Parts: sequence; structure tokens; C-alpha cells
Amino acid sequence: MDYAVLVRNLVFLGLIAIMPFPVRLLSDYSNRPLAVAIYAVAFITAMQLQRLMWLDVTRPEHRDLLREPVPDEVRTGFGRVLLGLLVLFGAAVPVGMFAPRYATLVWVVIIPLRLLVARLTKWPSWRPTGT
Repeated sequence: MDYAVLVRNLVFLGLIAIMPFPVRLLSDYSNRPLAVAIYAVAFITAMQLQRLMWLDVTRPEHRDLLREPVPDEVRTGFGRVLLGLLVLFGAAVPVGMFAPRYATLVWVVIIPLRLLVARLTKWPSWRPTGT
């Protein structure tokens, strides 16, 4: 464990610990843009921290942090998956700002849509055969 990973992990866990607040805020005030914004900022920040930790820990210079090294295609592929979800979720935030009632619907549709696109495009190409 190195210091940067430790700090990011603690901040990430702190965000996860307070996540019930934005979720409750969104459930109670789903028609308010501020509730959507607070939830979106908390969720996007947590996703970005998770992505940064993954990319940092799996860097070739940090191979000593893992029991087994992660192949470069897996590292970059999963990094792209996290970035794609981050971009899709973030792109839906303006919808939530102008039509807050539909924000949660858009976010719920993102995951199946992403999986459908993945299946149609045979993505990710780095997935081991037979899975």
C-alpha cells in the first residue's frame, strides 16, 4: 500500500459512508434539481476515485501492490469501462437539472443500454475467452 492509494481509498470509503444522505435526498426530493445535483456530484466523485485507484494500482510501476500483475489490455479496458460509465452518468446530469423527475429514469436506463451496446459490439475485447 502506498500513501496515494491509502488517501484515495479513505476518501472513497468516506463518500460511500455518506452516500445514504444523497440517496435519501434524491428519493424525498426527486423533483428538485438541487437534490439531483448533490446525488450526481457524490456519485460521480466516487466513480472517479474508483477509476483513479484502479489506474494507479495497476500501473506497471506499482506491480508490487498486487499479488499478480494485471495485463495491460485488462488495465486499459476496465479503465475505459469506468470512464464510459462516468461519462454516460455525467452526460445525464443536465437532463436531471431541467427535468429532475426523469433523472433517475435516465440513470436506470444507462446500465442496460451500456450492456446492450457491449453485446452488440462484442465489447470488451479484453475479456478472456470462454466467459
